Amino acid sequence: MRVRIEKIRKRDLPAFYSLFKKALLEDFKEYSPEVAEFQWKRHRKSNLLRWVKQGEEYLFAAKDKKGKVVGILASQRIVGGVSHCDWLIVSKEHRGQGIGKRLLSFWENWVKRNKGHMLTVSCSRRNLGYYKKLGFKKYGYLQQGYFGENDYELFKRIGEFNKKSLKV
Repeated sequence: MRVRIEKIRKRDLPAFYSLFKKALLEDFKEYSPEVAEFQWKRHRKSNLLRWVKQGEEYLFAAKDKKGKVVGILASQRIVGGVSHCDWLIVSKEHRGQGIGKRLLSFWENWVKRNKGHMLTVSCSRRNLGYYKKLGFKKYGYLQQGYFGENDYELFKRIGEFNKKSLKV
């Protein structure tokens, strides 16, 4: 499937929230209903828009030929050359078509262009193989980490540290 990847705009937020909420409730079964509700409220209560405006969070969308958002990637700002992916979500009906891989590749290239040298992700056991296949390496494990879940910590080196990444 052909998709276009771009930074999310304000007009895309309703589609982002729709996909995000559906994934929280249906796909992240490791989350209790309370944790899913917390995540939804934390991001929905205009925190996300504020974080984007302040440059603390970056959102990327995969859009089909009609402009419908079919995948999203949310990452934290680059600090010391490192950016962390908070969320990678592809709609159920569009999975298995390389959209997640394309979103990660777009993010990687964006981080490189912005003087970053490393990507990090946290994931559950069920997603560990996916990220390893895309070049991420495990560097840690948090038993009962974020929200009481068991989380694997992974990284992918995409360049050398650049002192220019220290500019605020």
